[in-house]
Amino acid sequence: MFSLPILASFCFVCLLNAYNHIDRSNDQRQQDKNDKKGKEIYIVIFDYWNSKNIVVHRKLTDKITRKISSILQNYTEDEVKKAIDHYETILHDDAYYWSYTWTFEEFLQRGIDKFLTDACFQNYKANDDKKQYNPFEGGKNNVQRINPNDPFFEE
Repeated sequence: MFSLPILASFCFVCLLNAYNHIDRSNDQRQQDKNDKKGKEIYIVIFDYWNSKNIVVHRKLTDKITRKISSILQNYTEDEVKKAIDHYETILHDDAYYWSYTWTFEEFLQRGIDKFLTDACFQNYKANDDKKQYNPFEGGKNNVQRINPNDPFFEE
């Protein structure tokens, strides 16, 4: 039949192949988990955008997925969500002059840098009222808000 060294080497090869198959299966499972996690983060961010009712998108397209992927190379999921929150606040609050509504793609391309930090609240604060010194009011801040349409208003 078979000699002992040939049988031993055959068993070794079989065991090595089985180990490699198991090892590849584990790698494949890990890769599948990473892919699933990656897809989940796209869905989480996409759903978060839609929950803000800025521009609600029906479907997560490949184009949006690619934009999210490129953004996630520079920013974390929490940073993206924070920028979305800031944009939504500034867009819907009358205290800010920003009124342009972007789609999610446009926001990821143009807006994320503008709304990432808390400085955006100061940057887009509305200053409709002009202030004028009023000598008849006392106090440290004797500034009175006036209406520029007032007939007695002088610039």
